[in-house]
Amino acid sequence: QRLPSAHLRRFRRQGQRPCHTRLVAAGATQGFLRHEGTRCWLMFFPDRLQALREMLRVTAPGGCLAVAVWDTLEHTPAYLALVGLPERLAEGQVSNALRAPFALGLPQTLADLFDAAGMSAATIATVAGTGRFPDIRAMVEAELKGWMPLVGINLSQDEIDRLVDEAQDALEPFTL
Repeated sequence: QRLPSAHLRRFRRQGQRPCHTRLVAAGATQGFLRHEGTRCWLMFFPDRLQALREMLRVTAPGGCLAVAVWDTLEHTPAYLALVGLPERLAEGQVSNALRAPFALGLPQTLADLFDAAGMSAATIATVAGTGRFPDIRAMVEAELKGWMPLVGINLSQDEIDRLVDEAQDALEPFTL
């Protein structure tokens, strides 16, 4: 099915593309979507259980729901190094935020969440991959400028530059 045209017009006026969180906010009805998915956002919802329930609610009977999350921080060594930088620079809020994407990396944690949402038949699979950035600055800025403002953390360019400078040595072992 397609989004009702009024919803599409509103998204376009706001310069947005339709996505799950916008659909729920727009009042999507139960069973609206044949295929539903999130791209690494579940860990950022304040109420993850409710987010899953909403995804299930708008997925049509027999539809498919796919959720992607990041692996644990321990299995993502470049980010483990990155998380340590703001701690050394006394920016604990940034360090804690950098840890957030990895909160659902353990398969059992994810399985428990799906079970609590009424999706006990969920299949959980780990897919290995490699993130690539043009350079260290691009990686650090992707985190600090990309999604952190969405969780209320806005750093000045001077603070970002300082973290990028620190990251050069810490992340050098992960460059090609």
